[in-house]
Amino acid sequence: EIGWCDWSSDVCSSDLAGRGESHFTSLARRGHYGVMTAFLNRRSALGSVPVLAGLAALAACSKDSGSSAGPSPTPSADVEVLSTDAQVRSVSLADAPALGAAVTACDDLGARMMGALMAEGGNAIICPVGVELSLGLLYAGAASVGTGVNALLGVGQAAADDAQAARDSTWRAIQSSLQRFDVADPAGLADFDPKQIPDKPLLHVANRVLVVGEGTQVEQDYLDAARQWYAANAERASAQEAQAALDQWAALHTGGLIDKSGLNVDESTRLVLQNAVLLAVRWTTEFDARDTAQGSVFHRADGSASTADLMTRTGSFSLVAGEGWRALRLPYAERDSGLAMDLVLPDAVVSPADLPAGTWGRASAELTAAEGSGKAPEEVDRKSTRLNS
Repeated sequence: EIGWCDWSSDVCSSDLAGRGESHFTSLARRGHYGVMTAFLNRRSALGSVPVLAGLAALAACSKDSGSSAGPSPTPSADVEVLSTDAQVRSVSLADAPALGAAVTACDDLGARMMGALMAEGGNAIICPVGVELSLGLLYAGAASVGTGVNALLGVGQAAADDAQAARDSTWRAIQSSLQRFDVADPAGLADFDPKQIPDKPLLHVANRVLVVGEGTQVEQDYLDAARQWYAANAERASAQEAQAALDQWAALHTGGLIDKSGLNVDESTRLVLQNAVLLAVRWTTEFDARDTAQGSVFHRADGSASTADLMTRTGSFSLVAGEGWRALRLPYAERDSGLAMDLVLPDAVVSPADLPAGTWGRASAELTAAEGSGKAPEEVDRKSTRLNS
């Protein structure tokens, strides 16, 4: 979420750039599901962005956990739909003018966020594509942006003549590609049950512009661009209804896995941009609960160790290696979907932040290349920590 306030105020809430939801993460034997949100403060978004101070949190729950099914009850908010005649543009990946550079920029952003958050200690789970879409939405249709914004979105070099068109059309293509697994009507997510992973992959992406208060005026050109390029709906809520409106939207578009917005509305709040990504998908081959390795040793980044129950499976997987790391691709159901989880493991017990920044993007690229080469996958024993709520 991106929020900003009256221009006399620095940020909407004092903890906006550093606060995550209180979440846990999990892998389940049948599949994976989780939600991702991204947080930015107004200073980072509207000023120079040589380093983006963002925080992304992913919430997921075990197939066998006690998480409640469906969105938690939230107050029904009274909102006004802000009309636009703009239609969502159709842009294919093949027509995205800066696709390669945008993917590289997203990988780089993720590495920088990972490094910044890991330096604070503890676990860190990030969603750079959510941050990129939020930032793109913030500047939708803008011919002039802050220093470093275009580079952060991957269009710094590829679009010297028309950065706006390249920026918006590239990210429209990326969002469209992700949404090929989306629901036809987001209202159906009200019945989403995190204990029932759907047979078909679900990857839901949503953007929203919420204007707060009657006195806040937003140009129609911006609302049109937000709809055209980022499929964002625009609504207005009173200052009294805004918090409930944010919470309600978050609960619906994350299938109830996040029931509260990361923003606390106060009297200075003027406008909020919301982004949500929800993934629910089965593994190609499920883990067998009978093969769980009870009380296995788990090595932490600081060199200490603990015990954990590990899901295990032996099979053929794409496996590549780089300097100081190995990476394995664990495919989701329907291999032709292109959806997979890439797991990167350092050769030594170190923090992931200590790996070179380009490791993540390179690992995925090499795994994709290995799959396309026709090289036989390697037989490996796959172990995954199982974390329950």
